[in-house]
Amino acid sequence: KTPEFKLKNSIILTTNYQEKKWKRLSKLIGWNSIQRRNFAILEAYQMSKNDKNALIVGARITGDGQEYETKVTCPSCAANVRHTFYLDELKNTFPSPEIEKQLSETGTFKVTLPISKFDVELRLLNGTDEKVLASMAEQKKALKSEESTMSEQLKLLIVSINEVKDRAVIERFVSVCPAGDAKFIRKVYAENVPNVDMTQKFTCRSCDSEMEMEVPFTVDFFWSG
Repeated sequence: KTPEFKLKNSIILTTNYQEKKWKRLSKLIGWNSIQRRNFAILEAYQMSKNDKNALIVGARITGDGQEYETKVTCPSCAANVRHTFYLDELKNTFPSPEIEKQLSETGTFKVTLPISKFDVELRLLNGTDEKVLASMAEQKKALKSEESTMSEQLKLLIVSINEVKDRAVIERFVSVCPAGDAKFIRKVYAENVPNVDMTQKFTCRSCDSEMEMEVPFTVDFFWSG
């Protein structure tokens, strides 16, 4: 029997987690099957961009160290220069202690909205959600629509309102949601979604300009030395 253990800021694919998240698939596969290991692949596929960045950076540090030298283009003078990024200095952000304490096994938490006073259950968006929002944004851009995807994001974020999980009720609320409540939800989410700040200080060897630059994923990142 696999011993129980806890790993901070990680998801353990327990039997309960598997059954709750993939109930139908779990039943089809059964318990005495090595195919259950593929749930880990499903979980990885659904990871958010932030989670994937954290995983990639952690794997790079473990395999090749924290120093990452590559060629970048200076935004000021357009010179191509070599620069060393220090991956161990990237800042990680996590949910606040108050939110982390109430996070459910599926990554949901509750907040009380300042205007309507509703108790709203929110969830962390995954990679699938991000792809849906990106696709919607592209469609609106192609149609030259000025409508934003903020309402669609709220629909994805909200799991329940005052314990009501009916999607029709949630969509109706989003359509009439006070601006103050919508802003509050986006603010709380942005402050508590796990993230890796991929920016670092850059000093150009050619023009001496100093600025913040996002760490690029070039071939040198995956194939050092």
